[in-house]
Amino acid sequence: MCHYTHLTPFEREKILFFLAEGKSITEIAHLLNRSKSTISRELRRNAAPAGQPMSYCPLTAHALYKRVCQEF
Repeated sequence: MCHYTHLTPFEREKILFFLAEGKSITEIAHLLNRSKSTISRELRRNAAPAGQPMSYCPLTAHALYKRVCQEF
């Protein structure tokens, strides 16, 4: 049985905002009331390829999440 909630599009947007402000993973986790591992995992799974203007795109991250969910 799962005891977690998925990140919302709003939370993903906030992650981008906080990253742009230079906040750490720990700070972002605290501000969103999430665990550090959740934020770290989100950034690792949805990192943009090298050379992209943004290292993390919340719209792309949410689209990937929705596509994976539809497969199950």
